[in-house]
Amino acid sequence: KPINGECGNGTFKVSFANGKCIINNEEDTVESGKERLIKEIKGTPYVVQNIVDQLAEINAIYPKALNTLRLTTYYDKLAKRAFPFMAFFRCGANNNIADNWAIGGILIGVDLSTGKLSKYGFFKHGVGTKTEKHPDTGFVFENYQLPQYEECLQKALELHEHFKGIPIIGWDIAFTNDGPMFVEGNDNVEMGPLQVAANKGLIRAYNEIKKRCLGY
Repeated sequence: KPINGECGNGTFKVSFANGKCIINNEEDTVESGKERLIKEIKGTPYVVQNIVDQLAEINAIYPKALNTLRLTTYYDKLAKRAFPFMAFFRCGANNNIADNWAIGGILIGVDLSTGKLSKYGFFKHGVGTKTEKHPDTGFVFENYQLPQYEECLQKALELHEHFKGIPIIGWDIAFTNDGPMFVEGNDNVEMGPLQVAANKGLIRAYNEIKKRCLGY
């Protein structure tokens, strides 16, 4: 993926098997695949990472992308500890190799106390509307219990204790056979997706935690 990219743009999923090159789920010859990659990434700094193998249960939702939990935490200066704020789950769709909402992924609200999915999954405006099940796999979202959720929650709060100077962090977490994998932490937490996941405006809640983050 581009070192300065965002929202999944410019990301390539590359693998080699049985003498073939597979790029973004499309099969090609090894030589042709190499030429295509060189042409696409020439002159752009890229980060190369190993593919993460997610749990079979998460693969059942959508197998062509790494589907992640976005868990947002904030550090309360008054209480001197971190707290959870909001959570949602993202999954890829329509043959995309990333789960990002901006490129056609689906966003589903998560009950912060239980880790269960909400009834509807939402596409970003301009891509689609909402759906009760995944359009590719038929997976029904409502009340699905995310695996490893409690571990995700506790680890996110623990990690935020090491970054007390950052008021709010949006953690992107994958589910693997070795437990939750924290892919990244985002200090620029967009309110739009959080409000979609909550299915309501969050200005009052946000203003309240902002005060707590600032310590008054």
